[in-house]
Amino acid sequence: MSADILEASSDQGITRGRIAFLVVFVMVVLVGGYFTNEIYGNSPDGIAHLFGELIGSWFILGAITWKWRRAGYTAAIVLAVAAISVGLRNAGKLQEVWDAKVALHAMADPTHLGEAVS
Repeated sequence: MSADILEASSDQGITRGRIAFLVVFVMVVLVGGYFTNEIYGNSPDGIAHLFGELIGSWFILGAITWKWRRAGYTAAIVLAVAAISVGLRNAGKLQEVWDAKVALHAMADPTHLGEAVS
């Protein structure tokens, strides 16, 4: 009887881990799409660059956490941490793009041209 309970709770933990991974995966794809659109203009090179960074980070973190791979939420946590590290590495590029857009918008208005230069 207790073996059945342990097996049921283990299956439930695995199912929750898969759902958590799916949720994190969808969030990573959406945020990655935003980053590739804003930073690289959806160019294939930009998409490949971000995807390569994500896969590299995910592989390294997966190797570090290999012995905990059977835990329910390990895959979701590893993917989330890998995505956060890629996001932080590209945050400076995103800020540069935002600043450039603000400067270009200011250039359209001649009264703010002096502010855009500074």
